[in-house]
Order: sequence, then structure tokens, then C-alpha cells
Amino acid sequence: MSVGLFARITPVSLLSNLVAAPLASGIVLSTAAAHATGAVGLLFAHAASGFSELLLAAARWCARIPAWDLPDRTPLFLLAALVASRAPRSEFGRRCVASILVLCALVPTEAARRGPMEIVFLDVGQGDAALVTFPGGGTLMVDTGPSRGSGALAEYLRRKVGSGSLDVVITHGHADHEAGLERIRTTTTVRVHQPEAGAELALDPEVRVFALAPVGEAAGENDRSVVLLIVHGRIRVLLTGDIEGPAESALVQRWGTFLEASLVKVPHHGSGSSSHAFFVERVAGQRTTGTAVVSVGNDNRFGLPDPEPLRRWSSRGYRLLATSGGSVTCLSNGTELECDQSR
Repeated sequence: MSVGLFARITPVSLLSNLVAAPLASGIVLSTAAAHATGAVGLLFAHAASGFSELLLAAARWCARIPAWDLPDRTPLFLLAALVASRAPRSEFGRRCVASILVLCALVPTEAARRGPMEIVFLDVGQGDAALVTFPGGGTLMVDTGPSRGSGALAEYLRRKVGSGSLDVVITHGHADHEAGLERIRTTTTVRVHQPEAGAELALDPEVRVFALAPVGEAAGENDRSVVLLIVHGRIRVLLTGDIEGPAESALVQRWGTFLEASLVKVPHHGSGSSSHAFFVERVAGQRTTGTAVVSVGNDNRFGLPDPEPLRRWSSRGYRLLATSGGSVTCLSNGTELECDQSR
């Protein structure tokens, strides 16, 4: 039943039935015998209670063992095997089996139906906004950019998300990261998350989203940024908000090699107060290639990005892309990552 309806096998079911059957029999027989009078009836009543406690304990233990999820087409193959074993050795029986096997071949697997993970670092001027689309179709917006241009961003998200809901994480309270949220709410159903360091957001069964910061007390708003690590198979994506030196140091001390990432959103728009050498080295780890994206406005009044932080990322083999030249789209299949820029 569980195979046919839910495409899963419970490997402990055979063992649980071997244990449960005699215990259940013991409960029934002891309960019936407990109707006897005197000390004998009391003895059987205690026995029935003992059998019940053992059955409950066994059930709790078995419940800890997970089921095995089967590929989507597995139930159809099992059905074909059943028909083959029961069908008469006739032309009709053989055709039935052949038809079911053809149907099995045509049914797409779960992996085939799920797409890649897409991350778009959007050109919102001098600000941050990144949209993650998970293999299962869910979406996560990390920061929503400034108010200027938020109308175009809201329309873009309305088309991407459609009638679904948009999960949102605002890294910190600066306008160039959060001001666009108000306009987005007018066109899209939004669920805002405020994860603490160490939390995991369950947004897609194939992708893990960890909150790594803020860690401890921070002196400034930038260092209170939420930092996310997104893990899709072998691909690791680090989204850093506007963290500066103190937060970078705290991250390295707490998370160590867990920070390693092949795709990085360069902290604080490529400011010289961020991307210190010790942080870049820890994020790069043993990698010799990667992609580092700078969310920055063209000809911005801050003169960002600074050349020195970019040199540090480049020296560790990271390809540099900046949203001042257009939105950056990255696709992950869990093994390989490809990034392109649209102008």
C-alpha cells in the first residue's frame, strides 16, 4: 500500500510486524483471561498492561527509522512485475506488461521535473537584491534594493513568482537593502524571515539554507547583517550583506571551513572596510576558481567598489562580476555553476 500510494518503502515494517503480532496476541489473550476472578484475574491484567507497554515501546522505536523514498516511476515498475507474475502466458498478458513498461519509460522522474537552482543578482542601482529560485520552484529574495526603481523590481517579481508566495530575508536595516520591500508587497504575497545565526530555512528539499550571522554583539548596523550560506549539492553560495571586518572575524572564528563557497556576494558593495585577506582566504579554502559578484551602482557617489578588495578575490581565482554592468544570473545543477551577465 505504501509503495503504490506514497512511493516509499518502510524497511522496518517486516521486523515491526514480527514483534507486534505476538505482543498484540498477548494483549488480547491476557485481557480475556483477566476476567477470571481472584488473584489469577489480577495476574493476567498485569500481564496485559505489560504487553501494552512493550508494544508502545516497540512502536516508538520503529517510528525512528525513516522510510525509503522511491523514484516516481518505481510503483509502475512494481505494478508491471505484479502483472507479469499474475498474467496468463498469452499474447494479451505480454501486451499488458509491455504497455505498462512503456508507460514507465515515459513518466518523468522527480529529478527530470525539477529544474536547476537559479540565483539572479539584480541590477537595482546602488543597493542589494538577489532572487533565488529553487529546483522545486520556490523563491527566496535576499534584500529588496532601494526605493528608487522598486516599481520595476516589483513587476519583475510579480511575473517570476506569479500566484505563489515569495520568501524574503532582509539582511539589515539600511534603505539600499530594504526600502524596495514596501512596493513588492503591493504585487506579491511575501513571507519575511528573520533567522538567527545557526538557524536553517527549510525552503526546498534539495537545497539547504543556513543563517551564519549575525554572530554575537555588533557595533554597527552593517555588522548586524544576516549572512546566508546556500548549499546545493557541491555548490556553495555565500550571501554576505554589508558585513565589515569585525563581523568577518567573528564568522571565521565561529564557522571556519564551513564558510567555503564557490559563489560569493562580495561584502558591502566591494568596500575597503570588508573582504579582508583572512576572510577571503577562509572562504576560498582549497578552491582555485569561483565567482564573486559585487552589487553596486554605476558611477555611485561612494566610489565603490574599491580596487583592493576586488584584487584579493581575483588573486584567489574568483571571476569578478558587478551588477553595475547588468544583472548577473547564476545556474547550479548541484555539481557545476555557470554565471552570465545581461546588459
